[in-house]
Amino acid sequence: MPVGKNPALHITIPEPIPVSPLIRATRWGLLGLGVVWGAFRYRQICEKHADIRSWEHEQDTELTLENNRKARLALREQLIILWKQIGLPFNEGISSFKADDLFRDE
Repeated sequence: MPVGKNPALHITIPEPIPVSPLIRATRWGLLGLGVVWGAFRYRQICEKHADIRSWEHEQDTELTLENNRKARLALREQLIILWKQIGLPFNEGISSFKADDLFRDE
């Protein structure tokens, strides 16, 4: 026995049991079938999620446009209130604040 080795930790592994060729072929066949099934399901799920992502993008775009419209209207109202408080005429306020695009008819 070599020096420094503990005999209690020495593990002997038995010889492997021979496996039938039919069992081996079945295992490999099922593995291949699982890979094909996984690829098929992956493609189905990718198509479904592409539709979901497209729908979510449309919803997000609509929400962004609505929020931008509301922010524009709020800014427009704030500018009108500001001009009234400082006594600035409406047309002069538009030109001095360069707010032509805010008061353009949509």
